[in-house]
Amino acid sequence: MTFTLITADAQHKDAILEALSEWKAYNQLHPEANASPATIFSHKTDDFASYVRSLTELEPTNPDWVAHSTYFLFDSSENKVLGAINIRHKLNNYLYMYGGHIGYGILPSQRKRGYGIKLLELGLKKCKDISLREILLCCDVRNLTSQNLIRACGGVLENEVIAPNGLTIQRYWIYT
Repeated sequence: MTFTLITADAQHKDAILEALSEWKAYNQLHPEANASPATIFSHKTDDFASYVRSLTELEPTNPDWVAHSTYFLFDSSENKVLGAINIRHKLNNYLYMYGGHIGYGILPSQRKRGYGIKLLELGLKKCKDISLREILLCCDVRNLTSQNLIRACGGVLENEVIAPNGLTIQRYWIYT
């Protein structure tokens, strides 16, 4: 298997749309267990060119968003998307407390195969490429898989906070 992070483009359109379809179906049945970066669902895919542009916004038009880049974990040997990662180039107050620099997820059909570690490792390299040296990752205290993944990639727990929705969020730092 050959893993790379790809940006959305016409060449990978079918693989990306197939992955999004699986994620949407899963999230409808398991809304409490949604483990996917929000950005991959923030725009409609009907106009794929517009969708592609929305995944990397270095100067977002929405004042609540920050500069960010979204990548898909791609297995070129299978021509398949396995997961996605959104990297926020800086943090606003909300992201600093509850969201962090990175949102990520592995497709439900691809979980428990070690792809999460590969996704986060490749994402951390992208963070280093944009000069992020201290990366904040946040997860729900109930998400043991995410906690273990973050720790496996060098995450150090700073604290736990209560989010506005009442969930307890763990805040981890990784230093590149």
